[in-house]
Amino acid sequence: MNKLSLRKQVVVVTSIIIIALVFFNTTITSNNFRDYHIEKLENDMNTQARLIKELLLSKDYKNLNETELQEQIVTMSASIKARITLVNTDGVVIADSDVEDLSSLDNHINRQEIGQAIREYHGVALRYSDTLKTEMLYYAQRIDDYSNSPLGIIRIAIPLSAIDTLLRNQMINIIVLTSLGVVILIALNSILIKRLVNPIETVHNAFNLLASGKSGLVLNIKPSNIETEELINSFNNMSLQISQNIARIENREMELATLIKSMVNGLLFIDAKGYIRLINPAARKLLFYTGTDNAEYVAVIRNSQMIEIVEQAFASRSYSQSEIKLRSKAGENIIQIITTPLYADVHDTVFRGIMILMQDITAIRHIEQTRRDLIANVSHELRTPITSIAGFIETIMNMDDDDDQVDEFLNIIYNETNRLKKLIDDLLELAKIEAGQLTYVLSQVNVEELLTELLKRFKSVSAKKRITIENKVDNPAPIYADMFRVEQILDNIVSNAIKYTPAGGKVTISTQSNDDYLIVNITDTGIGIESSKLQRLTEQFYRADHGRTRSSAGGYGLGLAIVKNLIEAQNGELIINSRLGIGTEVLLKFPLFKKY
Repeated sequence: MNKLSLRKQVVVVTSIIIIALVFFNTTITSNNFRDYHIEKLENDMNTQARLIKELLLSKDYKNLNETELQEQIVTMSASIKARITLVNTDGVVIADSDVEDLSSLDNHINRQEIGQAIREYHGVALRYSDTLKTEMLYYAQRIDDYSNSPLGIIRIAIPLSAIDTLLRNQMINIIVLTSLGVVILIALNSILIKRLVNPIETVHNAFNLLASGKSGLVLNIKPSNIETEELINSFNNMSLQISQNIARIENREMELATLIKSMVNGLLFIDAKGYIRLINPAARKLLFYTGTDNAEYVAVIRNSQMIEIVEQAFASRSYSQSEIKLRSKAGENIIQIITTPLYADVHDTVFRGIMILMQDITAIRHIEQTRRDLIANVSHELRTPITSIAGFIETIMNMDDDDDQVDEFLNIIYNETNRLKKLIDDLLELAKIEAGQLTYVLSQVNVEELLTELLKRFKSVSAKKRITIENKVDNPAPIYADMFRVEQILDNIVSNAIKYTPAGGKVTISTQSNDDYLIVNITDTGIGIESSKLQRLTEQFYRADHGRTRSSAGGYGLGLAIVKNLIEAQNGELIINSRLGIGTEVLLKFPLFKKY
């Protein structure tokens, strides 16, 4: 069954109410109108009865014969245009203006108006007349003599047909006017309802638009009443609030999407049916996946270990943390997999899927391994000279004062102490560099002058090993750096080149420049380094040839780590190229001085 609109419902209901009220009002009015005319007629009949009674008493009607009395009654009836009946106290009709044969009339003592008049002086009755075949109004009044003794009853009867005709004509007028009034009222009611309902319908249509997803609606209609104005204001406030909430949600979604997209860690969401609903660029990169989001996870994740982790996460629906290894172009990466179940409610009853976080912890594990290696190396490097010093001291303590070896042992202790001091100094230096506690005094630095002075210090060492140092540096552009730190860098690299170059070898130093950098190239014909070990060459305590002893090559594997940190702190770069058995090339890039 189709429901009527609010406007139609209101129009129908109010119209029915108006018609019902008019109907009842018309009915009551007609009844009151009839009662009014009957009451007026009764009053007129009362007056007429008194006049007739006075006239009869004046003519001493008791002494008149039947014919004379009948004539008098007929004459009076004609003057008042009503039926007049004269009844004695026994109820016998002694004269009637409308009936000549009085014997045909029955006794009227039981007539309502007659009995009432005998008892109460006057009586009224309204009934249908079988004689005249119409409804009649009867008024009776008792005739008393001057001593108040009853002589008879005078009765006046008037048919109500005239009143009914008048009432019928009046009713026709009332119905016509009422119908016209009803039509006008319904029309006015429709106009009023339209003014009342139109804003409601407008608000209803606006709600439908809101439900369909349109936001920012504002109703600019003029209300006809306070309630409608409050409704429109409430809608506009709600619409504004919804728009603001939608804007906040969209902003949060955009922020969340940007955050997920820019995450370094991989993020995946797999729904309860096993389909990928979210995969960020980092996860795509780790999984080498370029397809769409809505794919089954087994088509996206092609690593058996990770698939097994996902299956376990779906089975247990609990938090888990695992580590796997994934192959990449750069090698093998260690990936930490964290799975978290997602539910649609706070009671964890509606399972939505699994959120997976993929974190590349290769660098972390490498740092942890480096830290372990550092502790082991530091322990080893400190233990060796300390053990040596302690042994020689113990030996000296057991020797005679004039023993010739005392001086030799003291010299060894001195050398080992210096080596231990250098190790500690290098460690402190490296710690300060990495902590950013060193202060760099940047200025214009002439590399050629620094190299000239530096090579003088290595002249005797290189001559002893018969190593040729060829300095091809010729008036290079000045650099912008800390002169003391540049000297420290060059000293370390040249020292290494001489140390790891066999006797009869050659070390060549040259420079070249571009628009931004001066590149110092230090090349040797030394033992070289395997390409697989070049990446770790600048790690702390790392030595490419672990079989090499400190006595043969010197150093603790800290020099290049210090060089790398120093040059990068001055916006430079360290590049090492090497071939095993052929030699090593070290490139030191320093920013040019540009009148900073």
